[in-house]
Amino acid sequence: MKRILMLVLVGFLGAMLFIFSFGYSKAKNPYSFYQVYLDGKNIGMINSKRELENYINNQGKQIRKNVLKYNEKIESIDTVDEYLNSISLSEDEMNTFNTLSKLDKVKYVIKNKDTLKISQVKLEQFDFYIKNHLEKLSEVDIKNMKDYADLNAIYLSAETIYTPNGIDIKKVYTYKNETEKVSDLYAKIISEKNCTIAGYKFTIKGKDEKEKTIYVTDNKIFSSAIDTLAEIFVGTKEYTAYKENNQNDIVDTGSIIESVYVDEDITYKATNISTSEKIYTNSDDLAKYLLYGDEYSETKVKVEDGDSISSIAFNNQISVNEFLISNDEYTSEDNLLYAGKEVTIAQINPQVNVVVETHSVSDVESNYNTIEQHDSNMIQGDEVVTQEGEKGIDRITQSIKSVNGQVNYVQVNQRETLKAPTAKIVTVGSKVIPTVGSTKSWGWPTAPGYTITSGFEYRINPVDGSHELHSGIDIAGTGYGSPVYVTNNGTITKMSYAYNYGNHIFVDHGNGFYTVYAHMSGFVSGLHVGSVVERGQQIGYVGATGYATGPHLHYEIRTCERYACITNPLKYY
Repeated sequence: MKRILMLVLVGFLGAMLFIFSFGYSKAKNPYSFYQVYLDGKNIGMINSKRELENYINNQGKQIRKNVLKYNEKIESIDTVDEYLNSISLSEDEMNTFNTLSKLDKVKYVIKNKDTLKISQVKLEQFDFYIKNHLEKLSEVDIKNMKDYADLNAIYLSAETIYTPNGIDIKKVYTYKNETEKVSDLYAKIISEKNCTIAGYKFTIKGKDEKEKTIYVTDNKIFSSAIDTLAEIFVGTKEYTAYKENNQNDIVDTGSIIESVYVDEDITYKATNISTSEKIYTNSDDLAKYLLYGDEYSETKVKVEDGDSISSIAFNNQISVNEFLISNDEYTSEDNLLYAGKEVTIAQINPQVNVVVETHSVSDVESNYNTIEQHDSNMIQGDEVVTQEGEKGIDRITQSIKSVNGQVNYVQVNQRETLKAPTAKIVTVGSKVIPTVGSTKSWGWPTAPGYTITSGFEYRINPVDGSHELHSGIDIAGTGYGSPVYVTNNGTITKMSYAYNYGNHIFVDHGNGFYTVYAHMSGFVSGLHVGSVVERGQQIGYVGATGYATGPHLHYEIRTCERYACITNPLKYY
């Protein structure tokens, strides 16, 4: 009996030793694999990390190869032009279409087929035509070509195509000898997210702390686009001379650019960019975005007899500067137009602020004062010029700051009178009511040596960036605290502060006309609502209150007190 128990015990111990020995051996030799995660989600396990990376790289090369083959195939088909030219487009679309190459025409239809005026039958014929005349692209290429025209350029610009962002590959040890094929795992990845390419992420932070993100394949694309913007706002010749430190010295009068810069905080870093993002592969496309924003649109207008650049700009609610930017064959608002000529109308929406600081010396005409001599024997409103006025000339040295081609700050550094003005003397009747102003002659509201920085025109508001009709004229350059004069006899009807006009005064001239004087630093002591004022009387001081980028006077003439009655002040001078 003891012998039997001994044998059982020996057998049991032997079995346990075998089991533990086997388990220990298994614990010493687990399998080494790679677990793959996409955005934290476990999507599978593979044998080799390098094998997956090489597979992705080879797939990228195949995409580029297929894109090149696609391009070459289109260029080699003689009947493409014949088919594309049979598509009925609008006049504007056809003007654009006819300038494109054969390949770009195909891209144009692929990219714009949802908005072009092409019948459904024609679109189906087009899709059938492309599919049956071109070799099929890879599944990856088809999946990624949501917008062929953009991705075509992206894939051709990329040396290597990488895994999507969010991929994490970790080495793991396991007893399960179960892995996936690299090709199957790649198919899972690409079904979830787009591939990435190497590029640069630019972050633009404005003064309002809002950020814009721009992706480019090469960081030089961004700097080149900024240079293009600067050339547009400064002028190619002037900007080139500035960059090459080759500006002409000022002799008597002239100007030199002291500084050109972007007024936002811009940072960038190298990164892998998903092809689902908008990626710029050339500076021209990026410059267009930086100038017009995402919602670029244009219309064509035919010039009619009597039209000028300024009248066309005003009638289409854009500034002269916007007109010149969209029609680069014209360099000045004084350029002549001919009837029948087609011009482009487009509103700009700059995504960055290109600041230009200029040192300027110029000879500026200074207006003469108009002296009124009252004659109690003449009826009020009647007048006789007893001495003609003559403008003077001041040599003004200024520091001028412009943003996106629009002057928004003027600082007078020096003023030299080359020729003093001769006053105009007018004898006016004072028999009836002295509060009624003349409708035939108007005084000037500031001291001499001024600069009109913004006229009665459509413009981009320099403070909030909105597109607006500027309701008067901005007069700068006479200096902070310089006098503001009422331009005709009348009665003050409003004298207060507003968030936009700052310190301002309304004057009723008793003849249907009102004038407005805004952004003043303060009012002359003793004035109040109801005060009777006469032409040439000082009522305030030039300032920068309310919506203002620098010291200036905003001056309006209205045919009634309401905003709807604004008119161009300069037509009365």
